[in-house]
Amino acid sequence: MSLEDLTIEQLREIATRAQQMEPSYNLVQTLAKDPEGRSMLQRWAKKKNPNLSIPEVDQEDKMMAALKEERDAREKLEAKLLEDDIRKRTEAAKRDVIERYKLSDEDVKAIEKRMLKSDDNPDPLPPRYDWAAQLYLNSRTPSTPTPSAFMPPTYSMPEGKVWGKGIGNAAELNRIAMNQAYEAFNEIKGGKVAQ
Repeated sequence: MSLEDLTIEQLREIATRAQQMEPSYNLVQTLAKDPEGRSMLQRWAKKKNPNLSIPEVDQEDKMMAALKEERDAREKLEAKLLEDDIRKRTEAAKRDVIERYKLSDEDVKAIEKRMLKSDDNPDPLPPRYDWAAQLYLNSRTPSTPTPSAFMPPTYSMPEGKVWGKGIGNAAELNRIAMNQAYEAFNEIKGGKVAQ
């Protein structure tokens, strides 16, 4: 059917619909000119119809899938290398501790058990073999008591001629102590150097 076959009323209806759709058409044209908007429109169309062939979107998706695959493989390799490095350093530290402290296999097992958190061990030792070995060995070595002798306290009265008259009289001792304190204070205040 061509425009010549339509009635005037049908042509008016088509013109009215075209006027109503003009803002949408302008918006789509504006977005299509902007690279970001064009990509958004293409992705929206691809989402609505996954079988739709849009070379720009299809190529970008293939490239991003290949990059993701490469990134995943690289991250997996990096994690494996890091794990191997940690394992090597841990084994070297373990060998060093065994040689330095002359540890048996049972000692090493006990140290490793204390380094791991479990129901039996809620507070594990630090995750370093040298610290854990030192703590383990210290916990197994009995402590030796420090020799000490207790002497009864002895008191001697300083300057017998000053304090001697207060012996046996608490009030007199208090008065002498107060006088001695005032004399010391006055000496400090006067700038006298102690000898």
